[in-house]
Amino acid sequence: MKPADERKPFTMLLLFMALMAALTLLPACAAPDPPMEEPDISGRLLSFSYRYSTFRSRPFECVIERDADERGEERIIFKLEAYVKGFLSVEEEIPEAVMEDITRMMEEEQIFSWNGFREYHQEIRDGTSFELVAAFEKTSIRASGYMIFPDNFKAAHQRLTDYLLELARTLDEGMADPADSHQP
Repeated sequence: MKPADERKPFTMLLLFMALMAALTLLPACAAPDPPMEEPDISGRLLSFSYRYSTFRSRPFECVIERDADERGEERIIFKLEAYVKGFLSVEEEIPEAVMEDITRMMEEEQIFSWNGFREYHQEIRDGTSFELVAAFEKTSIRASGYMIFPDNFKAAHQRLTDYLLELARTLDEGMADPADSHQP
């Protein structure tokens, strides 16, 4: 073998390594993409259902649906049943501002990340469960669990149920505009 032939594999290896290094650094040299606005993934909230129950107590259940009144005009009906320091059952019309509050709360508490969550602990028969279904113009959320919950469940559940219970109590007492005094 000639001396030039002996260096050929080493030279090829060095060229290959230099090429790989250049390809690795190339993306870092490119201009960064301009920051994009976060897209509105939800659109208008069309319907909402949240149920939370434990083995030992009656379930907390809230359903909000849009329908039409006798004149064909859209209205939003809020229904809630819960046993918290006594039984509470409410069915009333609510303003759009409440739907906006719930949507904002879902975004702030990252409830959209729950979509597709379906976890059940098969060995426990007397536990706690939840189910959330929210339909928006642009997307929908469906999540449920039994004794297993999303990571951010506790804080989001507390904020959501506190808001819904306060709204139900306000509606039950007959206040004129519950959305004005119950911003989350």
